[in-house]
Parts: sequence; C-alpha cells; structure tokens
Amino acid sequence: MRGLVQFQTSSTGPRIGLEEKDGGNVIDLKAFDPSLPSSMREFLEGGEAALAVARKAQKSGRHVLPRSEVTLLAPITNPQKVICVGLNYADRCQELNMKVPKEPVIFSKFTSTIIGPYDEIVHPPESNEVDWEAELAFVIGKKGKHIKESAAMDHVVGFTVAHDVTARDWQLKRNGQQWLLGKTFDTFCPMGPAIVTKDSVSGTDLALWSLLPAVLELAQEGLGCSHRCPCAAGASGVMHEIRPSSAQLTPSAH
Repeated sequence: MRGLVQFQTSSTGPRIGLEEKDGGNVIDLKAFDPSLPSSMREFLEGGEAALAVARKAQKSGRHVLPRSEVTLLAPITNPQKVICVGLNYADRCQELNMKVPKEPVIFSKFTSTIIGPYDEIVHPPESNEVDWEAELAFVIGKKGKHIKESAAMDHVVGFTVAHDVTARDWQLKRNGQQWLLGKTFDTFCPMGPAIVTKDSVSGTDLALWSLLPAVLELAQEGLGCSHRCPCAAGASGVMHEIRPSSAQLTPSAH
C-alpha cells in the first residue's frame, strides 16, 4: 500500500482515499466501503481492520477518481496532537547559535496551523522574521504510553511531509523565548499530500526536498540528525499518551 490521502471533489465533502501510485489517481475508499469514516483520524482509529479494507480497495481497481478531479487536503486535519522535535541537526543548531541537545527537544503546534499541501501560508503582520523548514513527519496509528524506543515504530502507521513555518522573532526574542507563539500562527503547518504507509518504505534514510524559486533545501532523515524517528517517537510517548492520528515532525537539516 502507498499513500493515504484526504480529498474532496466538486460534489463531495472531505473523505479518505488511496493513491494508485505516487502522484497518481485516487481510489475513493468510502465509495468502496460506505461503512468507513470520512476523516483520516477516524480511519486510523480503526487500526489494522481499516487498513485491510484499503488494501482490498487497492486490489479491486474500482472507484478510481482521476487526479484532476480531486482536491487534496492535508492528510490529517484534526490530529490528536501535533508534536515536534526541535534542534535535531547540528547545522540547524549552529545556524541558530544553540548547542546540540543531548535529548530530543519537544514542542507542539496547534491543530489550527494545519493546511493542505497546496494551500497558501499567511504571513502574519505581527512578524518580520518568518522562516520555513521542510520536514519529515511520522503519523501514529496505534495508541500507546510509556513507549520504549525499541518498540516506538510499532506505533507508527506511516510518513508524510510537513512544513514547519516559524516566526523567529516570536520564537527567540519575544514571549519569554517560549516557542509556542512563534510556531503556532494560523497556516504555519502545511502537510501532505499523502501518508506513505511504513510497509511501502524500504530502508531508514528518507530524503525530502523543498523547492522554492532559486532555492533547493534537502532534509534527510537519518543523515546528520541527532535523534532519529524511533528515539523521537519514544520520547514523545513516554510522559503522555499518543493516539492514532497524532503527527510528529522532525526538523530539517537547513
């Protein structure tokens, strides 16, 4: 299985789907099985049984919508938590003039920051130092607490792309240098377009590219990062419960 998505068409509201291939047409999962929920959070709460239905839909070849007829939304719009790991690359720490932390630095974003992969980020008039980072995010598919690092990936259903937008002046110079306000302006977490299920990922080094005019940013999980996904997932699941749909962002190298 590959990419789980949330989408809508000109005649339907938000619902869940499955990409036939990367960037390909979308299988309407609810049309295949009307008992499935319309939101990704509820779908993931269905666990392996819901994923099994998605696999059947993929094999059936039915209820396929042309890519041109769907609008892709963020793969998760109302996660239980949005958890982030800060200062996870030595280069980033050097850029911000901060020491490389020995343990994962955990912070969060409000769910109101989440927008779709093709939606516009709103530059808040309150900030003059808006920054951006392409990031790997992993999505929780199994509830847990007091999670050991060795078992952390058992709770992950897959991976997506996220964009950690930050008002650096509010993060580092204002609000007592608490990160929350600088990280949580509306639209500051574009996400998606798809959750790539972990059974579709081979190896442990995942590369991301962020393309802007005249800029190419490479963020590669596993190369140069201080705390990889299992460590980050374990750290966030030690002191509080994580549930299906929770998303965790790991920061970029630059």
